[in-house]
Amino acid sequence: MSEQMRQGDVYLCPVPIVNMPETRLIEMLDLVLAYGEVTGHAHRILPNRDHATLREDAQGRRYLVVERATTLFHQEHGAIIIDAGVYRVIRQREYTPGRSRYVAD
Repeated sequence: MSEQMRQGDVYLCPVPIVNMPETRLIEMLDLVLAYGEVTGHAHRILPNRDHATLREDAQGRRYLVVERATTLFHQEHGAIIIDAGVYRVIRQREYTPGRSRYVAD
């Protein structure tokens, strides 16, 4: 099984395919895992986007399904190679008094 990895505020946790819940395909022109709220930058799969899909389960959890190794890019972080497999996409959260929120990138 592939290893967990992180790129900034996006964490990819490998999931055995047998443990992946029922999901629906998220249709996107660009495969973006997360947008930066402050900078407008994005964590995106390029250029071989056809090797990966983004899916979502009924609870809103997202999964990246990678058929062949691909690259995750971001303007402020180093690119990382993602091996074939299924990954739960988790956005980092931070606690502020009274609530939690996604980390602003």
